[in-house]
Amino acid sequence: MKKKTATLAVGLLLLMTACSPNDHGQAPTPAVPDPAHNSRNSVDWDGVYHGTIPCADCEGISTVLVLNRDLTFTMETVYLGKSDVAFQQEGTFSWSEDGSTVILDLDGELQPTRYHVGENRLTQLDLNGDRITGELADSYVLLKQ
Repeated sequence: MKKKTATLAVGLLLLMTACSPNDHGQAPTPAVPDPAHNSRNSVDWDGVYHGTIPCADCEGISTVLVLNRDLTFTMETVYLGKSDVAFQQEGTFSWSEDGSTVILDLDGELQPTRYHVGENRLTQLDLNGDRITGELADSYVLLKQ
């Protein structure tokens, strides 16, 4: 009986130590992600993505983006409430240095369009390559079909 009590006490002590704050009274800091693993090599990113992103002068922009393994893409957009005409673009894309973002090379565009790549989703970034914030932030997501 004493052996079981001692084993239980040691187990509880280890559990409390693992969950307790560090020497500075703070919770342990999370591990730094391994830079060898990124969206480019860890996520099944190729495929068809769809969503409706906000539009300043229409009901929204229905967007279908296809990313191919050969680093080519096709994108079809329809400006809802303005026209039924689908605009199609195709071209190539590249990856950001850290492997987290695809950068579409759109002919005639001064700024490239960037999407952060997540599991089964693309999140459109602003012109500086930052996440869009504010009330409509969640509206800039294309989901994998």
